[in-house]
Amino acid sequence: MKLRLIKSMWGVPPPSPPSTHLSVLQSLQKLGYVGCEVISFGYNDPAFVRACTATGMILLPQLHTGGGYADPKTGEYVYIGTLSVAGHLESLKKELGVVMKLKIRNPTLRMEVVNVHAGVDTFVHDEEKRREFIEGWVKVVSEVRM
Repeated sequence: MKLRLIKSMWGVPPPSPPSTHLSVLQSLQKLGYVGCEVISFGYNDPAFVRACTATGMILLPQLHTGGGYADPKTGEYVYIGTLSVAGHLESLKKELGVVMKLKIRNPTLRMEVVNVHAGVDTFVHDEEKRREFIEGWVKVVSEVRM
């Protein structure tokens, strides 16, 4: 069995300037990584997507439902922006759509898996919300048809 290594870029600031994406990914390849997992800041960055395509690295999008965006006031990443089931499901549908469009626009991009942090622990202590979310999640995923 051969294991493939994916480097999580969670908490790693993007290289500056963006032109260095290519050298960062090439360095990761030399270390034995075949891809990297990035939050929306990464997979929404055209320079990063181009670098993944150029190196043949797998891009593994990491989605956080109910968050996954920059706060307009602070610029900080919002991990959980809503506690509502509807908000998380709406976010799931939107972000899966973004990822699908990214793959359609970049057919040579290696994107094999999406890591979805669905609910991001929001519904751990509420059985009814957990059930409602899981039922909604199944519906959204079947509609989106990844």
